[in-house]
Amino acid sequence: MKLSTRIVKLFDKTHQIFLRSEGHSDNLCYEQVIGDEDYSFSAKNGQPWTQGISLDRYYDHLIANGKTPLILDLGANIGMSALYFASKYPQAKIYAVEPDSENFQMLIMNTPGLSIEYFQAAIGASEGTSFLSDPGLSDWGFRVGGDSGTKVEVLEMKKLVEGAIATDLVPLLCKIDIEGGEQALFSHNTAWFKLFPLVIAELHDWMLPFQNSSRGFLETLSDSGYELIYRGENSFCFDPRLKDFMPS
Repeated sequence: MKLSTRIVKLFDKTHQIFLRSEGHSDNLCYEQVIGDEDYSFSAKNGQPWTQGISLDRYYDHLIANGKTPLILDLGANIGMSALYFASKYPQAKIYAVEPDSENFQMLIMNTPGLSIEYFQAAIGASEGTSFLSDPGLSDWGFRVGGDSGTKVEVLEMKKLVEGAIATDLVPLLCKIDIEGGEQALFSHNTAWFKLFPLVIAELHDWMLPFQNSSRGFLETLSDSGYELIYRGENSFCFDPRLKDFMPS
């Protein structure tokens, strides 16, 4: 496997990043997450969102009170989002979930020495097994579901979150980019949603026309009372209770 390297500085810390060469989506993933900062809590003109500032202040509040924040990275791919969030919130614990074996190896390679627990699996509303297939959208487009492909374990979201909380982790942020798997994830057992002050989700109706893949997410969001800000492909859903941490 031919690799190239990049040296980047994220939130005052320097990291070495490994990317696979031609035929892979690694460079696109790097440019999107690290170069364009798709998970930044600000408008494209750099103006920070009040909700994002409030989340950062909540993180500081947790650390000041001896708590360890929990970040879920669902669809961690080669580790760019995990690296971004680990650099921004260095005292948080990240659960990185990625079903593809080669992406999983790159994920580990790109995030050494960070507070990350790795899960080579898919995520869903119920535990079990499913199939991972390649619809031809490169390494960041693998899809879970159907009846053919590589067999993969499916973790139950409710159990994953409850297990983390049982170890005294406090939910902070959940990022979801699972290529249409949000349909299964939000089919039931969605009470975990309101445990996270911020949920970031990329929806895939554009990729799966007339399959209502985002319906469960939208219903859960509607019931939550969360505020919604769009940035690029992502929906940032903020718990209005963060207003208690608004800057004065």
